[in-house]
Amino acid sequence: MKKLLILFLIILSGFFMFGCRGAKGKEGLPQPSHSPAPTHSPAPSQSPKPTQSHEPEIISEFSTDILDKHENRLHNIEIACKVLEATTVKPGEEFSFNQTIGQRTAERGYLKAAILLDEDEKGYEYGGGICQVSTTMYNSVKRAGMEILERHNHQGEVGYIKIGEDAAVNWGSEDFRFKNTKDFEITFKAFISEDMKLHINVLKMHNS
Repeated sequence: MKKLLILFLIILSGFFMFGCRGAKGKEGLPQPSHSPAPTHSPAPSQSPKPTQSHEPEIISEFSTDILDKHENRLHNIEIACKVLEATTVKPGEEFSFNQTIGQRTAERGYLKAAILLDEDEKGYEYGGGICQVSTTMYNSVKRAGMEILERHNHQGEVGYIKIGEDAAVNWGSEDFRFKNTKDFEITFKAFISEDMKLHINVLKMHNS
């Protein structure tokens, strides 16, 4: 009886030692826990690029050689060029050079430079050199097909353009005027290049 009791205790202790191995799987190691599959964040949406406004399109251009390179004369030309570049002319609108550039006075920043008074006579007045701007502009807008409303010749040869292709201006008496015959707004690019030429381009404005 005692032997049977001892055998029973041995069997019972073996049950407690090895009976739970199945809960750990093979080799008695804990089963790995399964993590949920990683989720991918949606790619950031790309907003469409803003529409870029078109640059003005050159529809005509003309240049004249600057023969008189005196500092005052170049200064006067540059003032007029800046005014032209800030100017727009709408379809059907008339352009007046004198009204746009304004009176050439010391108060408005102009300096005295050589002008052609008569066929062979020169003088010095505020705004000398402005006629080269109006002449260059005249030839450019003529090539653009604009309607010329007013233009005057100099009394003599100016040198930077052929006789009959100039456009003399004088405040209060002689003006250069044209009409924008296009169906779009125009503006101008006016500048002195490094090779000492005065350039005036007529530009077509595009809606942004």
